[in-house]
Amino acid sequence: MYPLIYGLLHEASLPTFATIPTCVIGGFLGQIFGRKMAMILVQPILLIGFICQAAAQDVEMLQFGRLLCGLASGLVSGPAAVSVRPGFLGLLL
Repeated sequence: MYPLIYGLLHEASLPTFATIPTCVIGGFLGQIFGRKMAMILVQPILLIGFICQAAAQDVEMLQFGRLLCGLASGLVSGPAAVSVRPGFLGLLL
């Protein structure tokens, strides 16, 4: 594979790979702290990830920011999916 294409694929898939293991942990956080509090607790991780991406000076910092955003989206996906009222579920999906 060409180095440029490999780098782009690696860069694009990093948040997805970070989301996969944290989905399960997000469900447990929702049970322990409650859905709303679990989503609130994850927001600082997401904010730090956004700041790292915006202020990235090199590729490693950009990758770290994308990794944090992937972790945060995995952690919040369980509690957020349960928080949607059944009447609005079809509209949001």
